[in-house]
Amino acid sequence: MAAASEYQVAVQELNPKGVTTLYWTTVKEESVDRVGRIADYLQTPLLIEFSPGPVATLADAEAVITSVGSDRARIILDSYHFFRSGSTWQMLDSVPLSYIEIVQFNDALPAISSNYMDETTKRRTWPGSGEFELERFSETLRNKGWDRPVSIEVMSEHLAQLSLEAYCRLAYESSISYWT
Repeated sequence: MAAASEYQVAVQELNPKGVTTLYWTTVKEESVDRVGRIADYLQTPLLIEFSPGPVATLADAEAVITSVGSDRARIILDSYHFFRSGSTWQMLDSVPLSYIEIVQFNDALPAISSNYMDETTKRRTWPGSGEFELERFSETLRNKGWDRPVSIEVMSEHLAQLSLEAYCRLAYESSISYWT
């Protein structure tokens, strides 16, 4: 709770729809209860971004949300983590849309190392330029009724050199066909 108190003023001032968090502790009753208490203290849901670790898959994140309640926590559904950390199509089919706050959409080049952090921060690419089944991913969500935010999150050393205008244009052009 000490760390949450450092953010309370900013959260009150900004009034966000949620606060992003990663789960770095063992998932057990005490840690799930802490998620709920922090959300209550901040008066905003915590947005759980699943990735390799204690909450590695979409199903793991769904279990936390089911336990704590979707009014206190929701999922950041990042296509990179969906494809690279063990989630399945059945998990995507079954997760309630009310559990998802935002979709982070991206593709990735084939992995060249086992260093997940390097791969996720340096080898993402524009949708359609990598190896992910993004058409099925977006179609599954659209068929379920997804009509909320989709953020294009492409991190790579090469693309970081682009101007803001070029980055935004390429993000739009590479992704719009998946969501319309």
